[in-house]
Amino acid sequence: MSATFPLLADGRVRIDITAEYALDEVGTAVQRLREGATVGKSVLRIDGSQGGRAH
Repeated sequence: MSATFPLLADGRVRIDITAEYALDEVGTAVQRLREGATVGKSVLRIDGSQGGRAH
């Protein structure tokens, strides 16, 4: 696992985040996952920051 972080830091490995959702958008996030409407990762933010970055 520790070998992964340098790869991420220097851009050799990239995580494809398809969408970000605020905690109050969990229903929408689950619906999109069930529909197969995501490619890559979906992130559920619990820190109070805004979500809504779905493409």
